Amino acid sequence: MKRIIMLDKKEYSNYGRKIPKMKLYLDDSFYFVISSKEISSLPTELLSSIPFNEIISALANEELRDNVYFEFDASESFMDEMKKYLYKKLLKKGYSILEVKDYSEKEVFDKFKEITDEETSLNQVMEYFKKMHAIDDERVIKAYIEFNKNSKSLNDMRYKLSVKGFDKELIDRLFEEVEGDSEENLIRDYLAKKNIEINELSYEERQKLFSKFMRKGFGYEVINRVFKSYR
Repeated sequence: MKRIIMLDKKEYSNYGRKIPKMKLYLDDSFYFVISSKEISSLPTELLSSIPFNEIISALANEELRDNVYFEFDASESFMDEMKKYLYKKLLKKGYSILEVKDYSEKEVFDKFKEITDEETSLNQVMEYFKKMHAIDDERVIKAYIEFNKNSKSLNDMRYKLSVKGFDKELIDRLFEEVEGDSEENLIRDYLAKKNIEINELSYEERQKLFSKFMRKGFGYEVINRVFKSYR
């Protein structure tokens, strides 16, 4: 079966400097990002099926600006092997990022999408890391709340979690477990640590402190309730 490889050199640069990577398309239905080094390390059965020398030559040609197309013969087994190779590439990427820090499911998926949009491989590798609980939004949110609950307001934590792509309904459900008096307690703890007596502050000092808590993400009603309790 005839296959087409499209070499897209235009998308990859590093602060203006060319880097030897390309986006490899097979019949417009399957692609992944690959470097010249990775091409050289493809399994022999795959390497022998593609126009390797022509691709490397085009990759090294800095005068080429447009997409380059290569036609070659490839069987269905070739495509199957390419998908297996891609799956291993995604696994390697997943391990490299998840061993450093926790990410939301959306963040990990977006990083994988930088490599490919091949759905089968994407779904398989996402499911693999979910089963390992390396991708586990509930675990990550709970850990984030526990770590930051004594230093950040609930509103601030909610905002930062939503920016990272965590599901809003999941955030709301998990925050129900820590809401209530927790924000009031955070304000009271801060006042106690700083030895601040609300009743002894001038009007201007109270307003300045009130604004400070607002900037930290505490709600107006919560701050006002705590301040009134000291009268």
